[in-house]
Amino acid sequence: MVERLLVLGGDPAGVAAATTVRRLRGDVEIVVAESGNHTDWAGEGVPQLVGGLVDGLERLSGLRPSDLRDRLRIDIRCGHSASGIDLLNREVEIDDDEHERTYRLRFDRLLLAGWGRTPVPATLADAPVIDPSRPEDALALTMGLAGGARHAVVVGAGLPGLELAEALAQRGVRVTIVDPAAHLLDDFDADLVKPVSRALEQQGIGVQVSAEIRGWEEGRVATDRGLLPEGLVVAGAYPMPANQVAGDAGVVLGPTGGAVVDARFRTSAEGVWAVGRAAEVRHRLSSAPLVAGAGLVAGHGQAAGTEIAGGYQRVPWPLDLQAGRVGGYDVARVGLTAGQAEGAGYEVRTSTVAGSARAAWYPGARPLQVRLVAERGSGLILGVQAVGVEGAVRAAETVTLAIDQQVDVGSLARLETPGDPALGARPDPLRAAAIELATT
Repeated sequence: MVERLLVLGGDPAGVAAATTVRRLRGDVEIVVAESGNHTDWAGEGVPQLVGGLVDGLERLSGLRPSDLRDRLRIDIRCGHSASGIDLLNREVEIDDDEHERTYRLRFDRLLLAGWGRTPVPATLADAPVIDPSRPEDALALTMGLAGGARHAVVVGAGLPGLELAEALAQRGVRVTIVDPAAHLLDDFDADLVKPVSRALEQQGIGVQVSAEIRGWEEGRVATDRGLLPEGLVVAGAYPMPANQVAGDAGVVLGPTGGAVVDARFRTSAEGVWAVGRAAEVRHRLSSAPLVAGAGLVAGHGQAAGTEIAGGYQRVPWPLDLQAGRVGGYDVARVGLTAGQAEGAGYEVRTSTVAGSARAAWYPGARPLQVRLVAERGSGLILGVQAVGVEGAVRAAETVTLAIDQQVDVGSLARLETPGDPALGARPDPLRAAAIELATT
């Protein structure tokens, strides 16, 4: 009997794993069961789709179902979703929506993948919330705009929610952001992101933080400040795992809802792996549970596929890099904030430097503020937050490499930088922060 790999979910992580197995093992039968009609779809591009920078939903797809079927000999089954897993008999119960039937499919190896679900408060369980991380919902959102939607409530004030809110506002929609968090972008320190908050308000975007979302009343979102205008309701947080079927089968799930995996993406169940938004991984510095970001899921899928095919590809745990552009500002962070580091048991020092990514006197120089966190004593870099019109993402990428290579603040302070004032200040805010920590 031919060995069969069954992949539950045609998201980028599941597709990367399946295609890696096909590349390494031509003799394995590969079946991908995808609940929707799209595969390898970049949900993080939805703000650009909504804002009109991307023309059409299909532009966000990498490998389409026809590519998987015709070019790679992968049996892709769209509209098929798992409703049960029998680990003892090595079978999955599959619901086929198109033909309104349920069947059982044998597997030798099983990979949990999928789009996950964007969380919303339980009080909105009855609301028609659009989850733009899922292709079909993203299509519904674009159709709502084409139908003349005039108001929208975005539930979530993290980077995904703010980027969506801004894209909707650019389409002429009156937007209100609601979130129980104390401030916008609560993964960042509040003082650093005040310019972003002001920029959104100047665009006419309503902001309700520290908000109690009370429910769905009369076709509108109700908060402790009253009823919001009738219109679209859009989930604006990072997607989280939706693994209840695996959990019911006995796969151990962590506090995020993802299947707990080891460094090889193996779950607690023999012959079952999990990747992407189906997996719970650990922060490299704090060991806190988290779900890998969009920039890592394909790499994790490739590593899992290599493991399933009999090889090994080392992938370090993530550093929780987050980056986006909101209100004319680049915002980026990686590693740990001072509060997170102290919560993980580190003794830390921080330096905050405001400047610009280019020489301050250079025409067109734009503001950039950086907050660098390092371990007291060793000087090892633990994280950075950066907010600016330009340069923030480069600062986060530099610190990502510094943490990966266990660079201390002294080494970062001595880093050679371009002499051209159009390309970099001397020192730029990141290096200036490192110099302060290394010399005081």
